[in-house]
Parts: sequence; structure tokens; C-alpha cells
Amino acid sequence: MRSAFIILALLVSESALAVNNANFWLPASYREWLPEMREQAEALERDEADCVSVIKSTLHESYSTRDNPVFRFVCRDSHNKSYSIIVDAVSHKRTYSNPMRSPEYRAKKEEEARLAKLAEAKKRLKAKRVDCENALQKKTRFMRDFTWVSDQFMEPQRLLLADVDPAKSKPKPKPKPKAKQGEAEEIVEEPQVWVFDGHFDAKDVQGRGLKYQARCLVFDDKETVTINIGRRVPASAQ
Repeated sequence: MRSAFIILALLVSESALAVNNANFWLPASYREWLPEMREQAEALERDEADCVSVIKSTLHESYSTRDNPVFRFVCRDSHNKSYSIIVDAVSHKRTYSNPMRSPEYRAKKEEEARLAKLAEAKKRLKAKRVDCENALQKKTRFMRDFTWVSDQFMEPQRLLLADVDPAKSKPKPKPKPKAKQGEAEEIVEEPQVWVFDGHFDAKDVQGRGLKYQARCLVFDDKETVTINIGRRVPASAQ
């Protein structure tokens, strides 16, 4: 029975994919499908996040025909655990022995995590809006006839800290050498902050009527908020 199979032994080179270490088994009658089997094994290592290396490739005889073979690949992940992926040689459709390894499941979990993070951020911003209102009330306690012109604090904006408060912005890091070919470039993110803006009128201690703009800064790494009050510039003068 062994003679009825072809074993494709591949030389290992430093530049080749790890699939070169895999054994490729096909019946002699399927020998023309060997290049396709190798191509699909390389595609798994390239596309599948969990598949560090393909360690075995065989024909799934129960579902195969000469015109439409079905391959069974055994992948090894970064934790040295193995799992199977079934690949249709014609349609290239992939079926996973463990559904939790599939891209659909991974995408679903990532979306759930994204929505949970978004809900937590909204909950925090709701609480911080109250902190902003309390901080403003404390800072304007000596003003008379306080009247909101806007709908209190408006919806928050996500802005660069350097644009909002240059004094508190961290200095920009020195540019790093350009990444060499094949290396991923490091992405340096500028610090950002949530900003609540609100417009109000009031009278100062001398009874003068003034137009104000309040800006409340909510930092990602701080529990306290920062409230700034300044003269409101008319839109026509901006």
C-alpha cells in the first residue's frame, strides 16, 4: 500500500517557508495535484494567524475525486499545538476541525471586544462629563447670572493634545532610523485627549456681562479633568 503513495520530500532552505518541513502524501493517481497541495499549504502559513507551520499534508480520501481532491493539512501553532484544516483543491474553501480557529470566529471575537471597549469608553465619558460640570461649577462659583448658551457641554471630540494644550503636550520623540527592508516600521502615535466644549454667558464680580467658552480636557491616563475658561470669540471673528 505504501508504494501506492508519493512522498514529496523537499529541501529546507533558510529563505523558504516552514512548509518545506512537511510531508506531502498523495496516491499515485493524484500525482498531478502535488503542486496545488504545496501551494495551498504555503497559503495556510501565509494567511492563517494560528498556523505557524504545516507539518503534514494528506488527501482526504472520503471527500475526494480525481477531478476535485480535498486536502487535509495539520498546522502547528505558536504554542506547539496541532489542529487540522480541510481545503478543497478546486474552490479553496477551508473547513476547520476546531471552529474557534476560523477567521469568522476570530473576527466575531474581535468585534465583540471592540464593542465592549467602546461601551466602556462611553460609560467613562458619561462619568467624566459630570466631572467637567462639577469642575466648571466650582470654577464659576463667583460669577453671577450663569447661563448656558450651548446645550451645556457639547458632544466630546477626540483631538491631538498638541492642538488643544501645547504646554501639556509631550515633546515629539526624535525621528528613528528608517526601517530596513523586511522590518516593520514603528508607528509613533501622537498623544490624544477627549475635549468637552461649552458656551455660556455670565457676569463677573464687577457685574460686567461677558461671553465665555469652557473647555474640559479628559486624559486617558488621568482620573481628574482639567477645566479651562476663556473669552468666547464670535464665529465671525474666527
